[in-house]
Amino acid sequence: MITLKEILTFQVENEISDLHLITGELPCMRQKQGRIEPLNNKPLTKNDIEGLLNEMLTKEEMKEIEANEGYDFAKDFFDLGRFRINIYYEVR
Repeated sequence: MITLKEILTFQVENEISDLHLITGELPCMRQKQGRIEPLNNKPLTKNDIEGLLNEMLTKEEMKEIEANEGYDFAKDFFDLGRFRINIYYEVR
């Protein structure tokens, strides 16, 4: 599984504005030109998403997501910079 640090490093090095990480979907990126393209050809599993969430959030933040079915915040990671993150439950 790819780590949060690997994802954010790739984002910074390639000047990617947005990452879209959705359970059951291919991880995608929004390039500077506005195009959304897949990062790889393997859909993310629930375990993949949970692993990434565990890397980036405290237990208190996880409780906030569970209580409100979402969370919107900004946070510094790995001396790479400050990232805005929006996490939510989607009903299909």
